[in-house]
Amino acid sequence: MLRKSTLVLLLMIFNGSVSHAQDLPALFPFKSEFVAFRFGDDIGTAKLELTQLDESQYSLIYESKVSKFFLSDKRYENSVFSIEDGVIVPIEYNYKRS
Repeated sequence: MLRKSTLVLLLMIFNGSVSHAQDLPALFPFKSEFVAFRFGDDIGTAKLELTQLDESQYSLIYESKVSKFFLSDKRYENSVFSIEDGVIVPIEYNYKRS
């Protein structure tokens, strides 16, 4: 099942992409990297990548690694989904935190 944050992200990506209700959303592969800040301090990085696996199947990967003093947190999420008749259909979801 897609996590709420991943589903919200997908809906935001689709928001400007659909011109008619019957049209399939246009998704474009991308890769982005971010610096995470807390109270003005650089505490780590995050990456987000959308990959097209085949004509209607996609993979959305989120990775983050943050640390402050003796605390550290690594997260990995991968959502595989397809688009069928303009609808997001979840296929697989993986989440790992360490």
